Amino acid sequence: MATSQSFVDYLCEQSILGGRISRKKVAVLGTVSEHPPYPGAKLYFRIGDEIDDPQLLQRVFQATADALPLPKSKAVKRKPPKAKAP
Repeated sequence: MATSQSFVDYLCEQSILGGRISRKKVAVLGTVSEHPPYPGAKLYFRIGDEIDDPQLLQRVFQATADALPLPKSKAVKRKPPKAKAP
């Protein structure tokens, strides 16, 4: 079950971190309950009223950022030169 972009945007706004965060499908919380979003699905974190606590979200996002490696720089793709017209 995918998370809607508007919900992700809401969480980022609630975190009070502004543009200092990027989005990935990763979460880190202390104690969480895990439940499938539908029968037969794998387990996901179930978060309730905690999403309305800006300080908690800020700590969660910071802990996640600290746990992740820095992004690798992407190689620049160069286009082959165009052949000259005769």
